Amino acid sequence: MSTGQVSWHPMLDRYEVFCGYANYTEDGRHVLQDGSSGVRLALQRPEKAGPFFSRERRWEAMLLNHMSLLYDQGRYRMWYSAWPDPDDPAIPGDHAPGSSGNPEYICYAESEDGLNWERPELGLCEYGGTRATNILFPAGYFGFHSIFVDPTAPPEERYRAVDARGEIRVDGRLITKQELIRLRAEADAAGDAGAELATRLKMTNFLRGAVSPDGIHWECLEEPLAAPGGALDTQNIVAYDEERGQYVAYLRGGVGRRRSVRYSCSKDFRQGWTETRIVFATDSQDPWDVDVYTPAYGRYPTGMHRIMFPSFYHRASDVLDIHLAVSRDGVNWTRPERRALVDRAVGNDVGGGEFGSLYAAPGLLPLGEDGYGLAYLANRRNHNEWDWKRHRVIGPDGEYWWAKWKRDRLVALQADAGGKATLVERPCVGDRLLANFRTEPGGWLQFELTPEIPNRTGWEQPPAIPGYSFSDCAPLQGDSLAQPVTWNGKADLSALKGTDVVIRVKMVRAKLFALAI
Repeated sequence: MSTGQVSWHPMLDRYEVFCGYANYTEDGRHVLQDGSSGVRLALQRPEKAGPFFSRERRWEAMLLNHMSLLYDQGRYRMWYSAWPDPDDPAIPGDHAPGSSGNPEYICYAESEDGLNWERPELGLCEYGGTRATNILFPAGYFGFHSIFVDPTAPPEERYRAVDARGEIRVDGRLITKQELIRLRAEADAAGDAGAELATRLKMTNFLRGAVSPDGIHWECLEEPLAAPGGALDTQNIVAYDEERGQYVAYLRGGVGRRRSVRYSCSKDFRQGWTETRIVFATDSQDPWDVDVYTPAYGRYPTGMHRIMFPSFYHRASDVLDIHLAVSRDGVNWTRPERRALVDRAVGNDVGGGEFGSLYAAPGLLPLGEDGYGLAYLANRRNHNEWDWKRHRVIGPDGEYWWAKWKRDRLVALQADAGGKATLVERPCVGDRLLANFRTEPGGWLQFELTPEIPNRTGWEQPPAIPGYSFSDCAPLQGDSLAQPVTWNGKADLSALKGTDVVIRVKMVRAKLFALAI
């Protein structure tokens, strides 16, 4: 069904709902106007589809690691990290079979539907004596943490990406990561557990950038974008915020010994980044053993909202699942519910086993007809199941899955029994009120329109606009992404177009996902 020129308002946060207004009658009686009751915000369980991408190439034999995806010019494009078996003699370069560490490559794949993927033979990087690979380059050149299309950049820099790189010095001498691994092994063998080495060691972490005209051929910028201090391992994200006309960064942070997300911004991709500050972290309402790993920041497909899909690390059980955080300005974040949005269950059946670690890719993408998809990395192993002596991953591991929802159905304003809510005023830009909803057996929704929110000048709740009251409204039942609301058999709101409208809703055993007016 075509929805016409309307503005959709998904129920992602509590700010869509008016908080009510208390006033008093002339005889001092307390009156609550337009209060809400019997409703709550409820995360909606996704349908899981996958794995949509698995280890098939020799250079992917040990691990599929973090990835970034874009829906770009009518196709899905993915940049991902792949690790071969460290003992594979075909590995080119200095990495000798049997040595410590993991060789890593940045690869590229694309798809028409997000489910069936092709690995184009790019001819850019050799593996096993052939350049018929989809490898862009070794991660030592550049390791994608995130990628975005910059609408303000010149054509030769349309695609931009970031990673993080550390500068390691011992006694003032610059060394490689492999050298550091060797020195730590020697320190452990000497029995000082690295205490003496720590006094000689200095590490400086940089946020780096790369640019490309096509997403395939990349130039790593010589100068770092910023040196924000602190650790920058795992996922760091830079994007362009068109509404604010600036670049935003969401980086690994820390409060005490707890991981968190810190924020910086700049008008210039290459320089001028502000000092970082913590914008998202666990708090006293969360379990003691939990902190935040990857931010997985992106813009909601429509409207003003920014969203994160942070991986929450449950330290006591050594596992990670995916949560949801929502913001209207990119700085102040809330959570609709304090539980996992994407749990660790393999597939949609509870009895199918569990993954150990889940990490979302940045961004929510269109997927299928009237659907949204969140791609995520699923590992069978837990977080600390690692070969620490040789600094190698325990594998093979790593699968890419989709978490899928129908449009705007990540969160519901839900009434388990009976409830009511008044939504904040919004302009009527179309000629109908459309509801994205689902009801349980015996459930229903009704709507009422009023021209204003109550205030302190009177104690009576503002009346409905004549002809648009609850008593005039036909109850909605069933399941629809865009059902017109009718009053006295008519859906026409053209008389209200251009005015602010307050929407009241009554609900019984129902979920309201979004409204458009």
